[in-house]
Order: sequence, then structure tokens, then C-alpha cells
Amino acid sequence: MINTLFLRDPSCYQVSLALGMEFLHRAVIDDPDDPDDRSIRHMYHVELGGWNRPYMELAGQVVREAFLPYADYTGDEQWYTLARAVIVDGVLAHAACTDPASPAYGLLHNCADPLCDYGSPLDGEEMVKYRLDQRAYLAAHPGCRRAPIAWYTFDSAEILLAAILLNTRRRESALDEFIDRSLSRFTRLLDEYGAIPQCYDERDGQWHRRCETTTHSRLLWAAGLLRQAGRSEVDGALLDRIAAGILEQQQPNGIILTNDPGEPIVAEFVIYCIEGLYWGGTLLGQPAWMAAARRSFDTLLAAPHILAGTPYFWYNADWSPHLPWTDEHSGISQEMHHMSVTGQMARLAWLCWKDTGEERYLGVYQRAIDLLYCQQDRRSTGPAHGGMPRSVNMPWWREICPVYTYASALIPGLLAARMPA
Repeated sequence: MINTLFLRDPSCYQVSLALGMEFLHRAVIDDPDDPDDRSIRHMYHVELGGWNRPYMELAGQVVREAFLPYADYTGDEQWYTLARAVIVDGVLAHAACTDPASPAYGLLHNCADPLCDYGSPLDGEEMVKYRLDQRAYLAAHPGCRRAPIAWYTFDSAEILLAAILLNTRRRESALDEFIDRSLSRFTRLLDEYGAIPQCYDERDGQWHRRCETTTHSRLLWAAGLLRQAGRSEVDGALLDRIAAGILEQQQPNGIILTNDPGEPIVAEFVIYCIEGLYWGGTLLGQPAWMAAARRSFDTLLAAPHILAGTPYFWYNADWSPHLPWTDEHSGISQEMHHMSVTGQMARLAWLCWKDTGEERYLGVYQRAIDLLYCQQDRRSTGPAHGGMPRSVNMPWWREICPVYTYASALIPGLLAARMPA
């Protein structure tokens, strides 16, 4: 088995993984004057020579998918220490709502710096310039700072997953408090039909987008992790409602809708739902959820792809590719795919192969891993070294997302390759 897990010698991927982890380490903010200190930035622009914004969703994902698995893989505690700093000293210190009177109590806002939020008036390159010299940029653009903030359920659920995993390794009060507050808020937000809103906006005092299917995926996963840790805070009836929020969106062909009817289907969001069903089903003993996850994954594998292991980012309802367009307001061209989706496909393919033994899944895993290996920047010096492009049609960006999804998919294979045949 050792010689058939990868298309190259495993040592090639071990070196590549180490380079990617150092890239992720450089993305962690280490500046006490930055309101998002200890959180993690999103992308590095090789031409401008700077990073764009951080945001909280990615902090949870990089901890869960890269820092903690790499700490276990290498036995090097510095990665655990870094993971803790990102969540406890970064996210929870700067972006958690701790006011019991607030409708957002227990949730997180996107960034401590409101100009770096989802709704920032700055585009990608302007954000890099702002991050390079915030005082100079604000002096030149005095009207660009935003009004009050929004609190996001999906970002909060990603941090919830990371907090649970950190707490199982080394329990501490800050994590306990956030887990309890977060679960309490999600329990109250979930309505009788299993719907949960996307965010609460303090500017208008309203909850927005009533059914955030991708958040359900993280809640199922979180409930499974808690059950695995011997904590049963989420009862069975509530779990059924959460699962129904995903399964009721599954179409006859197996795919899970994550956008409103008529809008393009986003492959990344579909994968979020697949992951929640898979891990929720695995950890909570629900084989029907696992079967639904695999059915959706098989549909995504059968869709038109750009490259082996690389779906289009957008699909139409008939599964034809929704080709990129240029935003009429910003002038920004939408990417055809995200390299991070390739990593997501690889780790799902690995899980399906381990569960079923079907060689077709191993083939997807091998091709997707090798595609990411080939996309890695091993020529640049400085912060870009070890990173990966966001998309083939956005080659100037080095994004953390494909790197941590690559790590999460690659580490199980490398661990298996260590085992005797």
C-alpha cells in the first residue's frame, strides 16, 4: 500500500507540507498594535508585497485542519501553542460578543478591525495597501471606516469546532465559556423548522438570511465532537432538526443547495454541507447522514471539472459550469475555481476511500494532492514562499485556504505511508 498512496515519493510531499506550514505560520498576525493581533490573515499579494485582511472563519479552519493535525503528526508542541494563540489570544480576545443583553451573545464578528469585515468598502488590492500602512491609508481616505458590525453564525461555528478540539487537548476556562455561550446561542437561534440565520447586523438590528445551511454542517460536526469528548449538550431532537436543515436541501440528484433558488450553486459551500453530514454521521452513529454525504460527493465528482480534482467554483442548477463574470461595480473578475476546493475534494476522497475501499476515490485523492503540490510556490522568497494561488486566474494571490486544506488531506496519507505494508 505504501507505494500506491501517492503519485510521487512521500518525501516530496513531506517537504511540501513543511513549506506550507511555515507559510501559514507567517500569516499569523504578530503585532500588539493590530486589533486582530494573533489572528490569521487571508492572502498575500506577491506584486504589492503585503497581506490582505484576516477573518475569523479562517482562524477556526486553519487550527482544525492544519495546526492541530500537524502538531500531532510531528509531535512538535509549538503548533499546538500557535493554535491556542490564534483562537484564545486572537479570536476570543478580540471578536466575541460577551454581552448577555445582545442578540448576538455567544457569536463572533468577522474581524476586530471593522474596515477588514466582509462588508469593507475596500477591494482586495486596496485592502493590502491599507494593511501595509493603516494610518497613511486612513489619512488619505477619511470616509472609508464602517459603521457598527455584524455577528456571523458560520464564522462562530467554525471557531466552536476549533475551541472544542483545543479543549480536548488542554482544558481552559476561556474555551469552556465560549463553548457554553456559543451552544446556548445556537440552540436559541435554531427555529422549529431547523433554520438558522446567517448574521445579526447591528446597523439595522435585524437577522439576515434565514437559512444558513453551511452553519448546520458545523453544528452537526460540533455535536459529534462533544459527544466524542463525553459531553452531550445537544439532545437527539435538536440534532434531528439540525440535520434536517441540510437534508431538506438535498436534491434528487444528491446535491445540496446552499443558495436561494435560481442563484449559482457554490461548490465550496456544498462541500461544507457534505463534511457536516459525514462527520456528524460518523461521530454520532448516523449512517444515513454518511450515505447522504457520499451521494452528494459522488454528484460533485461527476460534474464538469476544470482540472482533475478541481471543480468549477460555481455551477448552475443543471450542473453546467456557471462561468466567471466581472462585477459591474468593482470591476473584479470572479475566479473559475478556488484551489482550496481541490484540497476539500482530496480529504473527502480519502475518507470515502477508507470507508469503501473503492479505487476511484483513491485516484481522486492522488490527483488532487499532486495538483496542489504542483501549484505550490517554491520559487518565491519571503512571505509567499510555500503558499498557493487562490485560483489559476488569480496568480498574484497566495491564499492560506488551499494550504491548510492541502495539509488536512495530506497528513492522513503521510501517516498511512509510515505504516508497514
